[in-house]
Amino acid sequence: MVRSAIDDLWSVTLSQIPSLLGRLVYLSSMRDPNTGVYAHQGLAQRFGTSEADTAIRQSHESAFDRWLLLKVGEQREDCELYWSSLLEDRRLVAESWTQTETYRGLLPASASPAQRQDFNSHMEILLEWLRNVYAGGADDRDALQPQ
Repeated sequence: MVRSAIDDLWSVTLSQIPSLLGRLVYLSSMRDPNTGVYAHQGLAQRFGTSEADTAIRQSHESAFDRWLLLKVGEQREDCELYWSSLLEDRRLVAESWTQTETYRGLLPASASPAQRQDFNSHMEILLEWLRNVYAGGADDRDALQPQ
């Protein structure tokens, strides 16, 4: 049953999110910060709350593992893809993510200390780059294109 819930989650929802970073944002948003339990109303109705939790948890871990396997340049491209989909002022988002360290909440609970260090250090570098891209208030869709 869990396999079907995972297949449903990936085929219906996650396949619509083109970036791994976007998937991490989405999957981590379904985790209750107090309990660590993942919830998705549609999956829970179809497969039960336990299966939904397991499917989302495993998908979160899988997306995170896939992000870590990307080379730094690929992580930058993935970050650009995610950032280009944002409707908010990207300069403000980059500032907020830097100040609040929002990216730390994208990690699955199962991440090892080494994985956490790797992810956090790469995100800090990427956010610094994004902040430089948007310094001066640039916020158009072309701002992330290579020069």
